[in-house]
Amino acid sequence: MLLAILISNFAGNILLERSVYIVYTVQGGVCIYIVSKDEYDELALTEVMFVITSSIKDACGKSPSERLFLDKYGKICLCLDEIV
Repeated sequence: MLLAILISNFAGNILLERSVYIVYTVQGGVCIYIVSKDEYDELALTEVMFVITSSIKDACGKSPSERLFLDKYGKICLCLDEIV
C-alpha cells in the first residue's frame, strides 16, 4: 500500500511518495509530469513546471489541446531542449 500526500497549488499538484516528488498539471488535453528523487524538492520542481507550461503556452499561442500540441510538437521540443 502506497501512502501519499496530495497538495493542491497554483501551478498544478504535488504528490509526495517517500523520497520521490511528482509535480503534475493538466493543460487542455495535455498532462505534464515532472519527477525527482532526493536531488530536487517540490519547490524547485514547481518552478520548473511554471517555466515549462509558460513555454508550451508561448509555442502554441494559448493553452494547448491535444491537436494543437501535436501540430506544434517540433517547436515545443525545441523550446524544451533549450530549457534543459
